[in-house]
Amino acid sequence: IVVNNYIVGPGVDLSGAQLAGTDLSEAKLVGADLTGADLHQAIFPTSLPTLPVIGGAMVSVSDPLAVLGKVQVDDDGYLTISSDSFTAAGINMDGGTVQLESTVLDLDATGALNGQGDIFGDVELGTTGLIEGGEMGIALHGDVSGAGSISNAIIDGDINAEGQLALFSVRQEDGNATVSINLGGTAHGAIILGGNTLINGALVINLIDGFNPSGGDVFDLLDFQSVNPSNIFPAVNMPELPSNLFWDDSDLFTTGELHVILLGDINRDSVVDGGD
Repeated sequence: IVVNNYIVGPGVDLSGAQLAGTDLSEAKLVGADLTGADLHQAIFPTSLPTLPVIGGAMVSVSDPLAVLGKVQVDDDGYLTISSDSFTAAGINMDGGTVQLESTVLDLDATGALNGQGDIFGDVELGTTGLIEGGEMGIALHGDVSGAGSISNAIIDGDINAEGQLALFSVRQEDGNATVSINLGGTAHGAIILGGNTLINGALVINLIDGFNPSGGDVFDLLDFQSVNPSNIFPAVNMPELPSNLFWDDSDLFTTGELHVILLGDINRDSVVDGGD
């Protein structure tokens, strides 16, 4: 296929090609070199070897697209994703913007998110998601959920730990946002906090999947790694327990443990008797 005087096919060198506004829907681009190509408002096939969003390009993905390599969003590049079927081998950012419309950024599908720039919309980490901000950090303008690791990032929205979630040098500056840990299901959530992490939102404990704690239960929820506990969680919100149980969070900001105590169980042996 010849488009804009370029031969468009497998293994073809399209590095630096001016393909703005081009209909590439019928092109066979697997194995082609798209490094530095201008794909501003181009129409894509169902598969691309890479996806460069550079040189001020505005690229929109509204149909199913599999990027076999990585997505590169450079300074002034603007990537809009509205497709629920978008996969990649990673997203590298260098000052650009990713806008999510009626969908979420699912890192199980797109791979790790690295570099610096802005993400507008919600991010799903999945089970082992990785977000690594560069020197200037990544700004996440939306909610973040799942398990994995986030470093050098600013998060405007809520954080929901669905499994073990590590936060290193993460700033959540909005006092109206929250950080949630779910108890129940196959495993409860937990958060590792390290570096210059600052959390202005409340810590919220949720009971899910019909889970009901029992007296004597201990939940190891927080792990402090060189982080100042005074910089995190100005408030802790916990769900109501039956009248014979109460939460004890006296160890939460030292050992990271949250206890469930049977009313009257002074010695914490899960039995109310003469020993109390």
